[in-house]
Amino acid sequence: MFPPCSQPTFPVLKAMRNTVTFHLGSIALGAFIIAVIQFLRLMLEYLDKRTRNLQQANKVAQWLMCIVKCLMWCLEKIVAFINRNAFILVAGAPTQLRLLLLQFEKTTCMLPMHTWFFQVMNSNATQN
Repeated sequence: MFPPCSQPTFPVLKAMRNTVTFHLGSIALGAFIIAVIQFLRLMLEYLDKRTRNLQQANKVAQWLMCIVKCLMWCLEKIVAFINRNAFILVAGAPTQLRLLLLQFEKTTCMLPMHTWFFQVMNSNATQN
């Protein structure tokens, strides 16, 4: 146990304030990315149903639709995995998020995502 003088006052309220202040934006961004991918998959399902007659007549179109649907499913699962790990890093140590984004950029040859992310974070910090 901690000595009574070293315990913070209202630790749960301070933790909730820190969560809302520092981590809620990261959670919202991750949820938004997943929602966009799910919306694209929904639109692909709609397109699949609308072109069902064409797919029955043309096996190449049916094959391509199946491949695109499979790739979208894989993309959703990969992004959900990355989001889950990013949420863990944000909750544990926000400075490690930069390392995660750097590693993700190296492995996927993405645009400089970490540069954009931390420019936004720094501009928000200077506004406060």
